Amino acid sequence: MASTDGPPMPGQETAAQTVYIGRGPGSLLFPSRLPETTRILAFHGGGVDGAPDMLAPFCARLAARGDITVLAAGYRTPERDGAGLEDMLADAEQALEWCRADLPPGAELYLFGASFGGLLALHAAVEAPGGIAGLILMNPVTDIGPGTFPDEVVPDARLVGLSPLQRHAASPIVGRLRCFIAHGDADTVVPLASSQGFARLWPASRCEIKVFPGAGHGFFTQPPHSEQAAAAVLDFVAAPERPRPARRKAGGLPGGTTLVYGIGAQKAGTSWLYEFLAGHPDCHCPELKELHYFDVIHPPHENRHHARRVKALQSLSARLAETPEPANQRILDQIARLVEWLCIHSGPPGDHGPYLSYLMRGHAGQKLACDITPSYAVLDRAGFADMDSLGPAKFVFILRDPVGRLWSQIRMMVEGKGIDPDGPDYAPACIARARHLVKSGRLPTLLRAHYERTLTELEAVVPRDRIHTIFYEDMFRQESVSALCAFLGIADRPAETDKRVNLGNPLPIPGEIETMLLEGLQRHYEDAFARFGDAVPQAWRDRYAGLGRTRPGLVGRLLGR
Repeated sequence: MASTDGPPMPGQETAAQTVYIGRGPGSLLFPSRLPETTRILAFHGGGVDGAPDMLAPFCARLAARGDITVLAAGYRTPERDGAGLEDMLADAEQALEWCRADLPPGAELYLFGASFGGLLALHAAVEAPGGIAGLILMNPVTDIGPGTFPDEVVPDARLVGLSPLQRHAASPIVGRLRCFIAHGDADTVVPLASSQGFARLWPASRCEIKVFPGAGHGFFTQPPHSEQAAAAVLDFVAAPERPRPARRKAGGLPGGTTLVYGIGAQKAGTSWLYEFLAGHPDCHCPELKELHYFDVIHPPHENRHHARRVKALQSLSARLAETPEPANQRILDQIARLVEWLCIHSGPPGDHGPYLSYLMRGHAGQKLACDITPSYAVLDRAGFADMDSLGPAKFVFILRDPVGRLWSQIRMMVEGKGIDPDGPDYAPACIARARHLVKSGRLPTLLRAHYERTLTELEAVVPRDRIHTIFYEDMFRQESVSALCAFLGIADRPAETDKRVNLGNPLPIPGEIETMLLEGLQRHYEDAFARFGDAVPQAWRDRYAGLGRTRPGLVGRLLGR
């Protein structure tokens, strides 16, 4: 969005251009004249009848610095357009998507909201936080409730849950983004106390609140406060301590590349997915399938993946011969691969550069770069938001019949303990492991099996149109593969649908164990029926019907009988 006209002459104003985004009215764009370092997406106030030109003088003052682009977004309003709150929120989300689309490498994006525009900025930040560096709020509306400012805009009590004071109390962006709030202590429209209460939700080091004595509502657009307010905003965005978005660090994504994250529980077909994508000309996959990056740095911190590879490195090092030996080469090759992987965690907190450098090694211009790590399914919304912040991203989530998946995982774990799958001890060990899991009482809350929890956390920060769910039982069909290719935006191609990867020992599950596991995992079947309806595979329904032996009424109702 930068022009090449050179820096402004003294007194030169930054001219606005009118642009149209989605269904909203015209927006005012104040482009940078120098290489762009900062972009500000600004939402005006007014609620029922405001317009972008309310912010024009202030936006021009910010853009006059030369390296800042400001978009004063237009959004539909009740009086002018007959819009409801949902329309206004949708326009805000679309403006953010538009503003983020061509953000230059190294530039930072801030959301600015004045009065009711503060509500829109905060909503957009929660819905799609990826790539946002911070928030700038001027006398913002942070409380929606009876008797508050936006009653005309928010007439429905059901929408009170959109109140930033409620939503941000548990939002992952609190503390991750920087926040600047300016408010006048003579504001009779939106009380200063509401901003002070909102600021208390943030760590003190991440939120700055500046009170303007004697200033009323909208003070920042009027002398004598407009110049002081603009200077405060420019100081905030220029703060040298500010963290830059991780996706802009060294080793970032090349332009036009989209990240693809494959998530799902163990034994849910992610190895097959990796092999299919690795063989596709539009996809780049690292040599190591499961990078285990985000699940190590985010709760619940599955550090065992990192610890296991450190121990493997120590073991390999101990095997090196002290004298030159040809056999050392093979060990050194293995050590080199482990060192390369361990280096993805070598950066300081918040720096994803080493991870991206490893992921993109060998990239030759493919459209997609893929990280297929099934245990990312255990992450919460903060972890998913961090994954989404690195650049354009899509998520593929594979679900498998809960009992069948767990029994397959049990068999794999038993084999991992060195028990011969063809020996007499294998079946008793699998049964004992299953009984132990049931007795522990953890089956209903196992993170790797709790598909509904994963999807709820993921959808809290990633739009649904960037999430593709696949049932394992349907995955090995060409129509499912074609649907996956269409979602990823890559060429459709035939897949080896009769091939299975990492199949375990086909030990049938004993009936008693099946019933015990089914009862422990019952809620996960019911969550799937509620969310996916008729799309749930018949194999799930047939297995769940087994509960009818002990709970016929419940099962019949859920299966529509």
